[in-house]
Amino acid sequence: MRREWLRRRAVLIFLAVVIAVASALSTQLGSAPEVDLPASTTEEVAIEAPEESVAEADTDDRAQDGILVRTAPSGSAASGGAGQLPEDRVIVKFDDTASEAQKRRARTEEQAEKIRDLALVRAEVVRAKGRSAEATARALNSRPDVEYAEPDYVVRVSAYQDEPYFDYLWGLNNSGQSVQGQSGAANLDIDALEASAVSLGSTSLTVAVIDDGVDFSHPDLSGRQWANPGESGTDSAGKNRATNGVDDDLNGYVDDVNGWDFYNGDKTVHDAVDKDNHGTHVAGTIAASLNGKGVVGVAPNVKVMALKFIGPQGGYTSDAISAIQYVTRKGVVISNNSWGGPGYSQALKDAIESSGQLFVAAAGNASKNQDTGPDPDYPAAFDSSNILSVAAVDNASSLASFSNYGATSVDISAPGVNILSTIPKDYNGTDEYAFYSGTSMAAPHATGIAALFKSVRPSLTVPQIKTVILDSGKAATNTTGRTLTGKVARVDITRPVAKAPVQVFVSNSTLGTSAVPVRLSWSASDGSGSGVVRYQLQQSTNGGSYATVSLPSATTTVITRSLTPGYSYRFRVRAYDRAGNLSAFATGPGFTVDAFQESSAKVSYGGSWTGTSLSGAYGGAVRYAGASGVSAKLSFTGRNVAFAAPKSSTRGKADIYVDGTKVTTVDLYSTTTLARRVLYAKAWTASGTHTIEVRALGTSGRPRVDLDAFVVLR
Repeated sequence: MRREWLRRRAVLIFLAVVIAVASALSTQLGSAPEVDLPASTTEEVAIEAPEESVAEADTDDRAQDGILVRTAPSGSAASGGAGQLPEDRVIVKFDDTASEAQKRRARTEEQAEKIRDLALVRAEVVRAKGRSAEATARALNSRPDVEYAEPDYVVRVSAYQDEPYFDYLWGLNNSGQSVQGQSGAANLDIDALEASAVSLGSTSLTVAVIDDGVDFSHPDLSGRQWANPGESGTDSAGKNRATNGVDDDLNGYVDDVNGWDFYNGDKTVHDAVDKDNHGTHVAGTIAASLNGKGVVGVAPNVKVMALKFIGPQGGYTSDAISAIQYVTRKGVVISNNSWGGPGYSQALKDAIESSGQLFVAAAGNASKNQDTGPDPDYPAAFDSSNILSVAAVDNASSLASFSNYGATSVDISAPGVNILSTIPKDYNGTDEYAFYSGTSMAAPHATGIAALFKSVRPSLTVPQIKTVILDSGKAATNTTGRTLTGKVARVDITRPVAKAPVQVFVSNSTLGTSAVPVRLSWSASDGSGSGVVRYQLQQSTNGGSYATVSLPSATTTVITRSLTPGYSYRFRVRAYDRAGNLSAFATGPGFTVDAFQESSAKVSYGGSWTGTSLSGAYGGAVRYAGASGVSAKLSFTGRNVAFAAPKSSTRGKADIYVDGTKVTTVDLYSTTTLARRVLYAKAWTASGTHTIEVRALGTSGRPRVDLDAFVVLR
């Protein structure tokens, strides 16, 4: 009676919108179970959820447009169960300069045991001891003697796209296929297929679904349930903690092994009598298993914590707050919230802001502008920085007709029309998959994206996860001005590929008085499309540790370094893309800078040359000649060479020969005196033995030609 009284006394009522798609075979609207919240929070408010309207199932067991889809076939190339490979191995490539002693020390310090070599890529496989492969890889990557380290990912026969109904999952991979009678726009998807080659999500990551319950007996969700460590296993009496009737983890909830049902006040997070099709559909989009059955989620390896607070009669705002509190206390940082409605609740806003969660919220299905109101839908319309508000688009890139929008209050869009996902078998006794439409279906796409980002880069904070989602989305012109970003959310967890720095001498540069300028250039490719936004350059001198070189801007790709002759150097670079993905270091070959001054025994002279002190010269002295045909020659081994001399109004011209062939004529004339100028430079792709020769031309009126130094990279 109290629940009925509260329902009648609610200031604003449930406004979930069921959109009938104009088609002979209608799509079902799985809209956000919207909630009417009062202007004040002095009374508890009933949050009401719709009874989903669904179509009749077809007579056979195939996926059909416009109908519910029956149970997926059980036979598949892939199956779970026994024989799973342990995921404790790491592939590590040490820097070329790392000694065996350094490698052994790295393995010891990072608790890794060598298994075997990978000669083709000059790497090795190690086994992580005492921690995960991901953690060991991160630790190894932080070492200066490691070029890269990555988990030795387990791959299996069945691919992500091999799930029986994958072609219907246009939100994951849109090739332009027709779904529910509507042809799609190719590549208008979240790039889940591309992301699956990198990660399917971390098995140690949990995502909360705050909704109307999740049916974990579903074949695509049976392995995805979160298990509360404090309520799992056996207690001191040998009883199963999940069923011993004791609050083992002392959190106020008894036997809450997979979450909690705040609607019914018990541990059962799915109740057949309550249907719970909405939360089950949402959970499937996030994390349906890669098991050769039915569909697959955006992040099929992550776990789902089910927090049920909505039932057939709606749900209380206070229960939503309790669910948020539960998630917070369990340390889960990503939650999906496909519910809402008009009415501002300060208590709910406070709960969200204090939760520490990325609170992914469905924008709502009232076709209204959340910026201008009146009565925007909450919680999506709260201005809380940790809320990610998600609108819905269809497979042709248009904002869904039912979707709320807002250039400042709705962050981004995601697939939300004709979305195939899981529903409880007991919903109508036979079917386990259904097409729904709504911003409720868009939000879990974004939640799955957040889970993949967090899985690949566990150190990401909630603000950082939100930022990379907003930054890395795909432009969707039909949402421009209707969401903050004008983008469709996408998964970009593909690392860019950096190219090793190339070093050369540059003509018309100036030698230092005791150092040599060397120009470094590099680049990176980013096939994911986010674009490289930052580089990191590091330098090692004489085999020492790498130190970061300060760059004039984040996207600088060319820099000149003054290097000391006689020292050896090595440079490496890595790239960051807009989504925050970091490339492996690309390391250039080691090299030494040599300077051969005019007095060097390596330089041979033909004809008369005179040595003299000269202020500003490299080393303080030069040799000069004034007759045609006199020459100075250097034989060297290296891959870069340069000739440096002073320029002035009294200097003339000289021919440059490389390996006996004339390559150019240089002019040493200048109206002002210029010391230590690099007049000629040449580079080869590989080190070799060469000669460089300077022949004076005896220019009329200014026959003098000087030799200050030859410089070589080897």
